[in-house]
Amino acid sequence: MKNIKNIIVLVLIINSLSLLSQTTFSKVIDFTNGNEGGFNLEINNDYYYLTAASVIFDTTDTGITYTKPDYVLKLDANTNIIGNYFFNNPLHKIAKILFNSDTLYLFVQDETNSVFKWRLYKFSPDLDSLDLLVYDNFEDDKTYSTTFQVKDDYFYYGSYSYNGRMLFIKSDKNGNVIKKETFSDYTDPAGKYLLRDLTQTSDSNFVFVHWHKLDSIYSGFYQIGVIKFDDNLNVIWSKELPPIPSYFLGGSKLPNLTSTMDGGMVVSSGIDLNDSIRYHSDKYGEFSEYGVVIQKLDKDGNIVWRDLSYNKKLPGYWFGISPIENVNKLITAQNSDIIAAGIYDHNFYEPGTKGWICRYSPDGKMKWKHYYVDPKYSGFGIIRDMVEAENGDIVCVGGIKQENGEFNNNRFTWLLRVDSNGCVTPGCECVPDSNTRVWATTEAGKLLVNTPNVWYQSATSMTSPDISSTRYKLSYYLIKNNFAFGVLRSDEETGENWDTTGILLRQIGGKVWIYEDNDDPPDYDYKLIYDFSLVEGDTFRSEIFEDDDFFLLVEEADTITLSDGSKRKRLMLSCNNESDTVNFSGYGLRTWIEGIGDTRGLLSVAGSCMTDQNTSLLCFHQKGDLIWDNPDSEGCWLSGIKEIVENKFKISPNPAQNKITVQLWEGAEVDSWEIYDITGQKLITGKIDNPYEFEISGLDKLQTGVYLLKIVGKKGRVSVGKFVVER
Repeated sequence: MKNIKNIIVLVLIINSLSLLSQTTFSKVIDFTNGNEGGFNLEINNDYYYLTAASVIFDTTDTGITYTKPDYVLKLDANTNIIGNYFFNNPLHKIAKILFNSDTLYLFVQDETNSVFKWRLYKFSPDLDSLDLLVYDNFEDDKTYSTTFQVKDDYFYYGSYSYNGRMLFIKSDKNGNVIKKETFSDYTDPAGKYLLRDLTQTSDSNFVFVHWHKLDSIYSGFYQIGVIKFDDNLNVIWSKELPPIPSYFLGGSKLPNLTSTMDGGMVVSSGIDLNDSIRYHSDKYGEFSEYGVVIQKLDKDGNIVWRDLSYNKKLPGYWFGISPIENVNKLITAQNSDIIAAGIYDHNFYEPGTKGWICRYSPDGKMKWKHYYVDPKYSGFGIIRDMVEAENGDIVCVGGIKQENGEFNNNRFTWLLRVDSNGCVTPGCECVPDSNTRVWATTEAGKLLVNTPNVWYQSATSMTSPDISSTRYKLSYYLIKNNFAFGVLRSDEETGENWDTTGILLRQIGGKVWIYEDNDDPPDYDYKLIYDFSLVEGDTFRSEIFEDDDFFLLVEEADTITLSDGSKRKRLMLSCNNESDTVNFSGYGLRTWIEGIGDTRGLLSVAGSCMTDQNTSLLCFHQKGDLIWDNPDSEGCWLSGIKEIVENKFKISPNPAQNKITVQLWEGAEVDSWEIYDITGQKLITGKIDNPYEFEISGLDKLQTGVYLLKIVGKKGRVSVGKFVVER
């Protein structure tokens, strides 16, 4: 009994882990009619609180723009928006969001009429306004609110001024100032200091990171400093880190800070390759000029470990456009790991800007590193803030952009949740020092609607000996605020002169929809053509031809391994064009491979089960690599009828009147025959008993015209020929 209990417990643990993995998602939030993006994030009792900003572009008067006020959104556990709060003034900018004792604090910069004020808003978890504190007693006119902390019954504000002076204030919860500190004894009076972040340490103190420009022999460099102080604003120690080049600072390339559970802290900053020679000379020449240094300091400010994060150089690109990687956020996980998130920027990759997350053990060993792209919104993805959920998931907020969207409404807030291994889908590659591209919506390899995909297929006509070869690829196309992908076609072996087909594809999860007339799309009506979530016994109804019903029955579902080692789901489907979906015939008529499509051609499933046009997928490339080729064809491009490898049979007499004799090929393993008219309507069927030849009678019931004879093999292979009936 004890062993049974242990087994039950193990099953419960496994099920719990499976449930945890289901909490991951990629959520794109389009809340305002304009470009928007998320900046700050908090999680409280399974609710998401995020701040965002929006910019409206006036498309009537060119060059005129105005900015909408910042706002706060409350989302439930299913990421549905259930509350919001808009600031009335566009000059109110949120600097910090913080939850403490069921109170949501917003530290806001007010620049109305160029008179700088601090505003501290207090909200209930339901976004009901509780209180507002305002402070404007500054020695410097322009003092920028930067960061905010709550400890016991006191508030701690951090800021810097336009003149480069840092200011910290301690107040009670009624806003009464208890102490001010500029830390002037620990900074250069001639320096222009900027404050980045303030956090509490595990030993009940505070620490912040700042930087200022150097004008001495290090001209063009910035000095990064860290200062630790107690809860009465008394300095405990002040440390300076090695100078870094100025091009690493500004915008999103600022130093970041997180406290660790042993009283220490981790600081990130930019670094150039020449500096890296002092630490990792083996990286010189192989990696890009711009990198990130992440370093651990103990509670006394001594460096414990340091790691450099680099991206490899891209061949053919010059110095000025090497990849740049930035850290936007550092946090300490519940298990003491350090998690960093930020941006990877390169104009010549698709997309050029990606969000990324990496995880370090407490002793500075990188566990994994992933880059994130959402295939539906792949203009760029930016991670700006990050928190850890109670179950260990990592939740990020930032901005994401549609490619080729409306310029005044193509950027949105991006909420991304991954598991503790950085995976959206469980099982992504997680090995030390790994650099893995993870698609936020689903696994990239299993996406049929994906721009790195190229299909090569051939087409023959039952009524003509002609053969044609075609390449298909996808391009971005915006339709009704959702991403569809236009299907492009090239009939040249070199893959030049791509023309639009007028066909759009869209994929969500394992389902793919088609829209066939993008010249006049009044309702943007999509029709389902693939569903890779089907299992054996499921029925799929083609929606392409509204006047006829074409049903596919999943006869068999298995998994195949492609040339690149990836495993894909495969569905074998039989076809019937009758409303009775029980009596299926034609086993093996078509095969679907997840992420590739129908082996008769990318768009062949959109047609009926039997037509005058016979298409065949020859091979499939992903990211330039051949990962599937058709075993029944030679090569990816056919230029003549003799290159088609197929089973031939002879029909005589042809034309016929009452009956025909069918002579099969050598070694034929056949099962049945079917006769169709030229529209694809099945007319007569029968079994094949002789593997050499057989007769079909009863043709006197057919009218004069062209008919198609289909021979179905025992292993599902199909051969088709044509004959004529004359009266």
